[in-house]
Amino acid sequence: MLTYLLHISDLHLVVDPQWNNMKNAILYSVRKMLNNVPRGNKLLVITGDFHNFSEHTDFHLSADFLRDLIKCLG
Repeated sequence: MLTYLLHISDLHLVVDPQWNNMKNAILYSVRKMLNNVPRGNKLLVITGDFHNFSEHTDFHLSADFLRDLIKCLG
């Protein structure tokens, strides 16, 4: 049984067009490559700075992205 590991690090989420493009590219790639892999065969690891503290006081962008990412993983 193969296990697929998705490692994401240092995203520093911000609200701008560049982040939107990167977010869409990440979600598209994950959906394309891992959506059909069985649930027990996927592992998501997020390290580094997931949040950009200089621009935001809450974690709504991080939570939204994480929800979208998990949905794309299937």
